[in-house]
Amino acid sequence: MLVGFKTELKLNNKQRTQLAKHAGVARHAWNWGLGLTKQILLHNRDNPEDKIKFPTGIDLHKWLVALVKPICPWYYQVSKCAPQYALSPWFWLTDGILQPKPAPNATPKKIQCHYLSECSGVTTVGLSATEI
Repeated sequence: MLVGFKTELKLNNKQRTQLAKHAGVARHAWNWGLGLTKQILLHNRDNPEDKIKFPTGIDLHKWLVALVKPICPWYYQVSKCAPQYALSPWFWLTDGILQPKPAPNATPKKIQCHYLSECSGVTTVGLSATEI
């Protein structure tokens, strides 16, 4: 049986304003990242010989800090987590969908050992074969 709980936030005016500012910054960061990635995809489609590497979430965040924050001073009025979490879907997007990882080999590699001590990592110094 699944149980759910409803929670209501009772915010005062100051908290409501901060919540709206965080949501606005997150929305702006998301829209900026979406617009930039759409432009890159269109450029790569139209110019297959001159492709631009698709940015990861980390790349987008670095570009956001370098390019957008200096011209948008209201980014500094909120926590840095708001734009980071807004760009976080690009972390899993670039890792899984756009840049798929190669499939693992079906057959595992065999370990080539000539001596027992090589495979087990145990060194037998000064012992004869009868003592082991």
